[in-house]
Amino acid sequence: ALRDAWREQSEDMEVSLGAGLSDQARLAALASGDIDVAFAGRRLDLSELTGRPMIAHRIGVTTVVFAVHADVTVLDLEPADLCDIFSGKVTNWAAYGGPDTAIRPILRPESEPDTEVVRTAIPCMASLAPGRTVAVARTASEMRVALQSTSGAIGLTTQAAVKQSIVALRSLSIGSVSPSPANVLGGRYPLARPAWMITVS
Repeated sequence: ALRDAWREQSEDMEVSLGAGLSDQARLAALASGDIDVAFAGRRLDLSELTGRPMIAHRIGVTTVVFAVHADVTVLDLEPADLCDIFSGKVTNWAAYGGPDTAIRPILRPESEPDTEVVRTAIPCMASLAPGRTVAVARTASEMRVALQSTSGAIGLTTQAAVKQSIVALRSLSIGSVSPSPANVLGGRYPLARPAWMITVS
């Protein structure tokens, strides 16, 4: 979308999107003039821009959610409930007033930003050791397929992925706070990561 908008302003503008650089490498490439714009996510440390001719523009927020398979009727959990599920302490949706269905928990790898968001925002998840029934989805598409095809599944994904799902997935509220845009931007919903565009000032 940004590329198309830039091209509308100048038909002569050449825009190519790169990939594969770490956050540090992106900033170094921006400082050296090898690239003109850098994008970064939650791991960006704004203090790294101090004293450098760079400006960070927050251009969006990715809403991280716990989503459930279409057959799960439970749509709100407390943070402690999530920890009980992913530690393996609670294994059936009936414990939360849902169907008598086994809970099938799925996480993303520890290196993924969504996992980092959850570990940071939910205190009991900070050092939680996943239970033996917790599966790991290596990619976002693998998570989406698992959630859509596994009865009783609950997994970590984004609100955008839920809206784009072929089979109706459902996003959970946390402590009765839904992942609505108003709650995310107002700081009431705890699971979100910013998206930054960095330019040379």
